[in-house]
Amino acid sequence: MTLRGRSRSARRYQVMSDLVTPRALLVASLAAAGATGIGLALAPSGSLATPGPLSAPHTKANVACAKCHGRAESTSPTARIEELTTLSCIGCHGAHDLRRGHKGALEQGKLGCATCHPAHASETVTFLGNGKARHATPTGTSEVAAPPIAKGVTVPILRADRCVGCHDAARRGDPLAPCVDTSGRTSPALVVRCLAEHGESGRAAGRGVCEGQHQPARFAAQDAAVAIAAGATLSARRPVLGLAGWLFLGPLAIGLASYVGVRMAKRRSAKSAEPHRAPAAQRRRLPVIDASRCLGCYACVDACAFDVLAIERYVAKVARPEACCSATTCETACPNGSLVMKDVNDLAAAEPWVSESLEREGTPGVFLAGDITGVPLIRNAVLQGRQAIDAIAKSKRRASSGPTVDADVVIVGAGPAGLAASLRAEEAGLTYVTLEQGVIAASLKSFPRGKLVFDAPLDLPLEGQLAVRECTKEELVAHWMRIVRTRRPRILEEHRVVHAERTGDVFTIVYERKDASRGQLRALALLVAVGQRGTPRRLDAHIDASAESRVLDALYDARSLMGRRVLIVGLGDVAMEAAQALAHQPGTEVTVVHRGAGFARGREKNVTEVQGLVMAGRVHLLLESQVTRIADAGSALAVTVLGKGGAQALEVDVVLSLIGGTPSRAFLSALSPPSSRNAPENS
Repeated sequence: MTLRGRSRSARRYQVMSDLVTPRALLVASLAAAGATGIGLALAPSGSLATPGPLSAPHTKANVACAKCHGRAESTSPTARIEELTTLSCIGCHGAHDLRRGHKGALEQGKLGCATCHPAHASETVTFLGNGKARHATPTGTSEVAAPPIAKGVTVPILRADRCVGCHDAARRGDPLAPCVDTSGRTSPALVVRCLAEHGESGRAAGRGVCEGQHQPARFAAQDAAVAIAAGATLSARRPVLGLAGWLFLGPLAIGLASYVGVRMAKRRSAKSAEPHRAPAAQRRRLPVIDASRCLGCYACVDACAFDVLAIERYVAKVARPEACCSATTCETACPNGSLVMKDVNDLAAAEPWVSESLEREGTPGVFLAGDITGVPLIRNAVLQGRQAIDAIAKSKRRASSGPTVDADVVIVGAGPAGLAASLRAEEAGLTYVTLEQGVIAASLKSFPRGKLVFDAPLDLPLEGQLAVRECTKEELVAHWMRIVRTRRPRILEEHRVVHAERTGDVFTIVYERKDASRGQLRALALLVAVGQRGTPRRLDAHIDASAESRVLDALYDARSLMGRRVLIVGLGDVAMEAAQALAHQPGTEVTVVHRGAGFARGREKNVTEVQGLVMAGRVHLLLESQVTRIADAGSALAVTVLGKGGAQALEVDVVLSLIGGTPSRAFLSALSPPSSRNAPENS
């Protein structure tokens, strides 16, 4: 049976909306290729050609090009190479004694380390200690059978063509003749006896980079290495692209870049007639569903972890757009491509309004970044923190050029946006103070234990790329704290902003410390990066001072309360999720106290789960009740709960007060309100 208008079979591939082709980068790459081709074509022949890969020991030691080629003063190319390699090699390998004839050639500049041991065309045999050896040549490596020589011993292989110019191995009486394999097995002929070259220094060696080459089995290793190299066939090296090739590729690259540029210009001109899109600050990525093709299969609903989607009349719809994190898991799960993520004009709930530079409309000098702007995800918070500081720097709000203030900018919040803003302010040379009501990265620390975080690499000021494509909450927090310890940004923890006002061009920010004492700062700009967590509401009950440490306002790790008696106050989504997590811990007793008569709010999924746990006896629910007192009873807490039937006493180990919080941005109300405007309609 086929449903008209719907595709029952999944496509072989699906173009995802979050994959954007960097066309400008393509043009730049092609242009760079053309310029490189021209430069190589016009350069002297061979001067830029790579002579080949480094030898295996040099590669392992991470030897850079500048080690041998870092000195500009030179005479002839040959003399330059001999001089540089001799000086550079001694820095790692130390000075070696030579035969009398070779020593004279060295003093005359006719001989150097690279004469026998070229960095880019060397041949070595390295014994692996398991009956095998690695034979490395300029054209590749191979593993061969070998005698049981100690692991790590490396023997350089020298061939007679390195000695041409000074020696003639075929001439009778030449000192090299006895050392050359003339059996015809190899080409060019193999030098078989060279250990005596550095004899005296070799006996005193055995330290540093040469330690692995000076072992008791050195002479046996030399014979075995010669036998291995003698039985190998050397292939010809791959030729380097010549002048004619570069002359052909250069114009071709320029032509391709020009063609692509013309095509892109035509496309831009064609798009100029399209309807004007809302500014970036007023857009967000949301699921867009083609109802004529939707199968109603629940794949997208199950894939979304935030209950953004729901099924109504057999078709998926966006039920809670404000909870969408703009990830693409729902799009990936859709079997026929009827759901795609698109930028839509749906930031009606994102208050307060901000401009393209993240400046709050109607209040010049006040900037917003992070979740407070309505745009989720860590990478967006980091980018907005940087962007806001850049806008402040461009506005020339500097303490040195204006009235007397404590800082150029005060940053409120030390989450991802606040920390990125702090680092960027330091990088830009702005004076700043960051105020955090709790601890640094509190929003990240509130994630459940072991939670996987998926995000693109974060480009942090002063730090560079921070790879967090897939890491746990603990790993991410460790990254943040390492940055804080290393960079030491000026962040004041447990300093909650309670009031802010503006006088002329100066903002006065009043903060409250943990001990309830207050202070104030004066700044030319204010950056609010507080997120959506807010300040937890305090439980309206008498709490003994000695019991306060066991009254928590967040559940960070359900496993840490395994086997404990836990009382949860509240019945919102956060409280219900905590009850579910604790009820699944072995031996944990969970009691929920709620002042209402039932489940007045919350996601349908959470309500269903908690009702099932209550019916199964794993959660004890007290409705129309409230906590009036929490006293310290030694190893436990004595909690008094007042309900319809009167007061009852409960003995628990921990109390979780999950009754919501007050927005941390409440202090913004004292500043001039944003300009009124109509919110854009949903697309």
